[in-house]
Formats: sequence, structure tokens, C-alpha cells
Amino acid sequence: MKTRNGFVSNSSSTSFTCDVCGETQSGMDMSRSEAGMAECENGHTFCEDHQRDVEVTEEEKRQFLIRKVEEYDWKKPEDKAKDIEKYKGMSSADLDEDYQDYINDGMPAQYCPICMLEELDDRDALRYLLKKAGFSTMKEVLTKVVLEFATYDAFQAFIRPPKKQ
Repeated sequence: MKTRNGFVSNSSSTSFTCDVCGETQSGMDMSRSEAGMAECENGHTFCEDHQRDVEVTEEEKRQFLIRKVEEYDWKKPEDKAKDIEKYKGMSSADLDEDYQDYINDGMPAQYCPICMLEELDDRDALRYLLKKAGFSTMKEVLTKVVLEFATYDAFQAFIRPPKKQ
């Protein structure tokens, strides 16, 4: 059994990595916004400085919030109806505050440089290249690599870019 002496914390370390530039921010119990990052509705994480500058009208914010309420599976229909009515009559300032709270962890795709095809994340690039090359699984790629290269070093020499002189 392992025994720890001294200070022991229940806190946990959290890290976020930008799907655009690869920057990683980490800290104890850190939120995504504290790390200076955002996440879009499709799960892409990106630094706030990569976020697209999009003008969203008050009515678009209102409709977004209403749509989110309608998507709740766990809310009773009468509670959904109350929330929808609340958003329909909400002041501009309160609407903006609720909208900002919502988009911090699931911002609409229009803010995301990956969703808007201005950037490409590594996973999507790999899937695209595999499909273009005619592979459907990584196992197929591994089989080809094993047949083509005798050692891991030979494989690495092939895939690494040449060193600059």
C-alpha cells in the first residue's frame, strides 16, 4: 500500500490543447475559458485568438438560446415553455449575458475556424489523407508500413522531412 506524507490535495490537473496551433494550457481545476480557449458545438478546442469575429444579432442570440432549451432532454415540457418565454421577453443585456455563458462551452460553428474550413485539425487531415489513399483503417496502413520498411528507423527516415543544412 502506498502512503503519502505531507500535503495531499483533491484538486486535479486539467489541460486543453488547441486543435489549430497545438498550444496546450494546463493548471489545477482550470476551466477552458481560464485557459484562454473555447470549444465549438462540434467539439473543436481552439485558442480565443483563433476565434472568428462574427457579428451576431440580438434575434440570432435569442433563437440560439431558444433552440438550446428545446434540445434539453431532461427538462419537463412546462419548464421548457417557461424558459422559452423568458428568452422571448429578455432584455438585450440579459440576453447577451446568457448567450455568452452558453457559448463558452459549445460555441456555434460559425465562430470556429475549423468548422468554417479556415483551418484543418490533424485528425481530420489524417482521415482525409487515408480516404484519398484508399485506406479505411489504420490496421491497413500498418500492414503496408510493415511490408515496406524493415525497421522503425527506416520508416521514420522516410516520413520525417529532410534536415535543413
